[in-house]
Amino acid sequence: MKVLKPLLFTFLGMLIFSNDSFAKSQSVGTITRFSGEVKILTRPKAKPSGKGPWVKFENLYYKVKNAKIGFKLKNNNVVQTYSNGKAMVVFANGDHINVGSGTSYQLSWDETGKNKTTALKLLYGNVRGVVSPKGPRKQLKVTTKTAVAGVRGTDFSVNHLGTKTEVNVLRGKVEVSHKKKNAKPIEVAAGFVGEIDSKDLKKDESSATTNKATVLAPTPILKKITKEKLVKIQKDSTVEKKPLETASLAEAEKITKELALLEEKAKKSVIEDIKTYNPEEGKRVEEAAKNGNLEIHEINTTVVSKLFKEAPKEDTSKEFSEEHFEGMDDDVYEKYFRDNM
Repeated sequence: MKVLKPLLFTFLGMLIFSNDSFAKSQSVGTITRFSGEVKILTRPKAKPSGKGPWVKFENLYYKVKNAKIGFKLKNNNVVQTYSNGKAMVVFANGDHINVGSGTSYQLSWDETGKNKTTALKLLYGNVRGVVSPKGPRKQLKVTTKTAVAGVRGTDFSVNHLGTKTEVNVLRGKVEVSHKKKNAKPIEVAAGFVGEIDSKDLKKDESSATTNKATVLAPTPILKKITKEKLVKIQKDSTVEKKPLETASLAEAEKITKELALLEEKAKKSVIEDIKTYNPEEGKRVEEAAKNGNLEIHEINTTVVSKLFKEAPKEDTSKEFSEEHFEGMDDDVYEKYFRDNM
């Protein structure tokens, strides 16, 4: 018995370490695709030390690195895309975030595992997230300078510029409110966008205090997503594959295999989520993926195309033509959009 006790404690210690390592691996994202100029801010410190370049962000200094295919994004890293840049980040369970051009965002989580909420801070620009309602980011919270969005597993897009935030929901539901404490939230369902602008803050004239009136947070405005907006979301979230730049063939083969597994997980995650809301559509997409070897962005396009059919035009005085699809993959346009025009 005396011999068994140390073995038991060793086994338990290994099990705890293994679970902790697994949890951390589920949280780390991998850049599977990117185009243009994309920077990663890493290793936050109170003071810069060692070889740079370093940039200051929220009172901490971050080392700046160029994005690479296969780059592992760790807790509190910041992703920045320039005007010509885009990126796709995939997690171990298939959750993925597509980062549009001219965007900066930070993803953080509690490494102790006590707090299950994952926080995505969008400083500016736009991101599209596909998150499993059963995965480690099922309690994702997206914040901007203006708004807070509580995501519980869905396909969504958030755009923030200046004082205005838009939360577009393509599948599932998202709760949106102004960032101000005690702000009234609204629920945004698939096919709708919740818009909120800090310029709409108003003073409560009925406040009991005469010297200092209470500032009321605006309630988000709920609208149908327009055809033009859906096309923009799809174009912004589509990142084409690019060749690997590695020092050796062995390294290239290793990374290629890992990326293929991650993107396969992303495909399965999307299809399973589609099945949850529309089993028939999910099976149809699943068969198409098997027969046609569809890319992940093509599968995500099917979701947009279903909404596109019923979506209103932004301006009825303008004719919506094929020119609006310039830059979108032609095959995807032919497969999913032409019949819905």
